[in-house]
Amino acid sequence: MKPQIIKKSHVRVLAANWIGLPRVLVSKTQVKSPEDIANISMRVPEIETYLKVWRGLGTNPTRVAWPEVYLALKTGTVDAAEGPLDQMYATKFYEAAPNITLTNHLQQAFTVAVNEDVYAQLPDDLKEILANASVEAGEHFQELVRTQFTGDRQKMIDEGATISEVDTGPFQEMLAPVIKESEETGFWTPGLYDRIQAIK
Repeated sequence: MKPQIIKKSHVRVLAANWIGLPRVLVSKTQVKSPEDIANISMRVPEIETYLKVWRGLGTNPTRVAWPEVYLALKTGTVDAAEGPLDQMYATKFYEAAPNITLTNHLQQAFTVAVNEDVYAQLPDDLKEILANASVEAGEHFQELVRTQFTGDRQKMIDEGATISEVDTGPFQEMLAPVIKESEETGFWTPGLYDRIQAIK
């Protein structure tokens, strides 16, 4: 993908290893199976894919801006939301919806990039320094996020949160029609899902 981005957008990706923790579900009631989220009001952002996925899982998606999620959970406007695991403590979502389910449904990954024309004008030694520093910073970022979460996890538990794992298989099975419909309507490129699965 990196050569394609340079060619199409004139942007060079220096590092793609800024990997946070995956996104998880936070809810008022414990979630052990898809039946536990059937017909609940689920906060989603203004992104069509989220609407399709959470509707496909049997919830009633409700669009709520990220800064309003805590209040929406607190007042009962929504019964559940999702977000990065490493942000659950800072956002305090668990105060309003104490059940954190490790659905790990989306991996948080960030890149460091630079305009290709600017990069091309740098001397070779600075290009190397910039590339190495970007990767090293990504490694440091991963370490910081995971170390911080170790402490945050215990704080949330001490404050009443429950953090639990779930078998994601049944949820994935429910999304088969969403995948099919997305490819048939051109929302996704036909065959995209199978190509991604083949990478595993």
